Amino acid sequence: MPQMYPCERVGLELIESARFRSTNSVDLNVTPSQLWQVLEDAESWPRWSMLTKMTWISPRPYQVGSTRAIEMRGGARAVEEVIAWHPQSHLAFRMNQISEGIAGASVEEHRIEATAQGCRLTWTLAHDPKDPPLLDKLIAKRVMNHQYRQYLAKLRQYTDSRFGRTIY
Repeated sequence: MPQMYPCERVGLELIESARFRSTNSVDLNVTPSQLWQVLEDAESWPRWSMLTKMTWISPRPYQVGSTRAIEMRGGARAVEEVIAWHPQSHLAFRMNQISEGIAGASVEEHRIEATAQGCRLTWTLAHDPKDPPLLDKLIAKRVMNHQYRQYLAKLRQYTDSRFGRTIY
């Protein structure tokens, strides 16, 4: 296990106050309940997101305060804590520890809205890294927005395949 560095213990307020924020949405052909199944399922995350492995540390039932360990592309590892748990509508994690020494504060939020064809997922990442250079921040935002749009497209493919839907 690599050395882990503590992150700032923030709440959902970071979504509005972070120096860096990325928000992207995708319309899915699944119900909010089916999408929630995907978000709860540790095995599904590596199929569509930046995670190569996700393990719930806390036992079921998951709720605010539950924790998960994640491994990301590029080798970083982190421990995250659930800070919002409203089945089928709102899930958010705060990063508590990371294997990189520049963490600062980080929150990841998933908002689910029912639509006529299924649901819409809005995925927001908010970061307040320790002293990021301005140029790095601008480049990171552009790169991350592109990457997260790709992850959401993979999520649509995954949910269509898992639940037998076709893209509308």
